[in-house]
Amino acid sequence: MCEESEHYLWNLRDKIGSGATSDVYKAYNIESGEIVAVKVPKIPYILRNTRSTTEKKSDSRSGFQREIDFLRSINHENIVRFIDAERFISSNDSDASPIREVLFIEYCNGGSVADMLRLPVNRYGLSEDIIIHIMKDVNNALKYLHMNRIVSTD
Repeated sequence: MCEESEHYLWNLRDKIGSGATSDVYKAYNIESGEIVAVKVPKIPYILRNTRSTTEKKSDSRSGFQREIDFLRSINHENIVRFIDAERFISSNDSDASPIREVLFIEYCNGGSVADMLRLPVNRYGLSEDIIIHIMKDVNNALKYLHMNRIVSTD
């Protein structure tokens, strides 16, 4: 089953990750063919009439909006790049609120460190050179976030 926003298309079989609040899929820009990742919240961010549900949706929506604002505000080679945020109408019949907002980010095809550790060649761990490279990248990203007052070491 495919989903589509104004500029992007993704297949629900192309899931590349899942978390507590969102699923991430491989997506394609309809015009350019660029491969991106789309983060689809599990809870639609459309407010409903009941107070408790509205409060929950509002809280979730503000968290999602904060994530969008955060990614828009940063530009660093070791931090995933924000591409766009769009609304789409879900084709899933079980959705009570079919209109959702999704986040498009850079697609990183190298996988995660956990993916690397699952490879048979790395069954005893990663080489020192690879670990040093990963730690330098993480350190550079943290320095950038700290210098821009996005995170604090206090």
